[in-house]
Formats: sequence, structure tokens, C-alpha cells
Amino acid sequence: MESYIKTSKPDREEEKKERQNVQDFLDSEPVAALFEGYKKPLSQMYKFYASQDDKKDAVAYSIDYLHAMLDTTEFIRFGYH
Repeated sequence: MESYIKTSKPDREEEKKERQNVQDFLDSEPVAALFEGYKKPLSQMYKFYASQDDKKDAVAYSIDYLHAMLDTTEFIRFGYH
């Protein structure tokens, strides 16, 4: 276990830098302004797809079908919000 921790340290450091770069990009002024405008529709989509992780909902809905529907109906709704 200790050897794995030592050998994987450079990978963890690289991942940490990548996460920081992504966060810096998301925190930049133009990107933050863009996401601010779409905050409500993005949160609605996130809540819907997060609710599909529940076992009883996963049986009731086909995930492939839901992803296909995102291309039409949800995308149009997303654009209008």
C-alpha cells in the first residue's frame, strides 16, 4: 500500500493541477457570466438527471431514451430559459 501511495503521488499532483486549471477556467469572468445566464435551466436539468439515479426511477426510465430526448425537447427548453 505504501509503495502504491509513493508511486501514484505524481499522478495525484497532476490531477490536482488539472482540477485547479478547470476551476480557474470556470471562475474566469466571461465563463462565469455565461453560466450565470443559464443557471436555472442547468440546475433543472441536473436535478432531473440526478433523480434518475434512484433505483426505482432507474427501472422506470430508459437512460438511453432520456439522453436521446435531451437532444430535442430538453435542449429546446434549455434554450428558451
